[in-house]
This record gives sequence, structure tokens and C-alpha cells, in this order.
Amino acid sequence: MKLSKLILFAFGNVAIGLISVYIYFYLWIMFSFGGSFQLFSIEALVTMLIFILLFILFNLLILKNETNKNWWIASSLALTSILTFILVMEFS
Repeated sequence: MKLSKLILFAFGNVAIGLISVYIYFYLWIMFSFGGSFQLFSIEALVTMLIFILLFILFNLLILKNETNKNWWIASSLALTSILTFILVMEFS
């Protein structure tokens, strides 16, 4: 994989992870404000489905001629960025 494609691959997956968790929490808090605190509200689940679809489409475009190993790397990058975001928000 060329360096420019590798940078786009890494940045894209981290951005998808960070934006998805931020919007998920935003909708989670916004739509449950004043009511019961539901982790799996319909708005938050729709948001997660949209970002899963975005993740798959982005990586299909970037990794169309690459090995399956890169899909594991893409998933790891997205999940690590989500976990890092949650940990930073929890301990800051």
C-alpha cells in the first residue's frame, strides 16, 4: 500500500471511529434528556448502523485490492479510537 493511501486509510478509520462515538453519545444524551437513560435508543442505534455502513463502504473503496489482514487493522483503528475517546472523556 502506498504511503498516501496508508495515511488516508489510517486517518479515515480513526475519523470514522471518533465521529461515530461522538454523535452516538450526543444523540444518546440529547434524546434521553429528561427521560429514562436508555443506552439503546432508536436514534442511537440508527446512528451506529449508519456509521457501520460508512465504515464498510470506506474500507471497501480503500481496500478493494488488499488482503483481509487490513480489515482487521481497520477495525482495530476504529475501535481503538472509540476506546481512547471514551477513556479520555471518563478520566478528564
